[in-house]
Amino acid sequence: MHIPGEILAMASEPSFDPSTIDEDWQSLSSSQDSPLLNRAVQGAYPPGSALGPFLLAASQMDGVEPTLPAELSFALNGRRYECARQPQDDESWNELIEAGCPGALAQLGLSLGGDRLMELFSDLGFYSAPALPLETHAQAAPTSLDRPEAAATGQDDLRVSPLQLAMAACTLSNYGKLVAAQITLAAEQPDGTLEELTQPSSPVEVFNRSAAVSTMQSLAVANLPIWELTGQALDEEGKTITWYLAGALSGFTGDETGRCIVILLESDQPALARSIGRELLLSAIE
Repeated sequence: MHIPGEILAMASEPSFDPSTIDEDWQSLSSSQDSPLLNRAVQGAYPPGSALGPFLLAASQMDGVEPTLPAELSFALNGRRYECARQPQDDESWNELIEAGCPGALAQLGLSLGGDRLMELFSDLGFYSAPALPLETHAQAAPTSLDRPEAAATGQDDLRVSPLQLAMAACTLSNYGKLVAAQITLAAEQPDGTLEELTQPSSPVEVFNRSAAVSTMQSLAVANLPIWELTGQALDEEGKTITWYLAGALSGFTGDETGRCIVILLESDQPALARSIGRELLLSAIE
């Protein structure tokens, strides 16, 4: 039985050998690859089209029925963003989200509005640091989102860590509830006994159960007990990064705890991200 919010695995590459950090400090600290940076919790990346499932769930929860976008691409700050792939049906919201079309994300953002997006991003934990005994990324909340269409594309000012996005992804597999992450459940005392640590705060309901289940089903993978989305974004240098979000479908984990995973590759490799993510998630479910 797993505890809700329990982190089963977390990794950051490139890494280093802690046992030789003193002698390797000079090379590690000067490396352009920044191996000392724990990208999983300290990295700050634009979410790009990985915001799609959350915008879709919020729209369904609020009963918003936006019109289809006139354009599938979107221009922002002198740069035009395109779909990650060509959608098979440009009149299906589910297909547009899966294809990572920024024009569709922008249209959802306009329909939800700036205030609702602020509430959504706050509820998903994008403006707060995960309560872990680690140095974690946290971006201060803006005073407002005056351009909801830009904010919804995930290419404006929002930056999230892989851990923050993983916690957000788990809201779908946890029936709409955001559960605090836990990396340590108990501590061994000098006498050998285990002392359970303070339990985190109660889960926050971000989506109602119906919206969470509907979104999971819309992103379900044929013949597999999971939902998934492969998203992309451009960093400040115009380099493509790849996100992979996935989670167990309702009823497939053997308990009431959802399983979810987020993979971030600092490169344009959606197939590789999907392959790694599926293997790890299916192992966690089994």
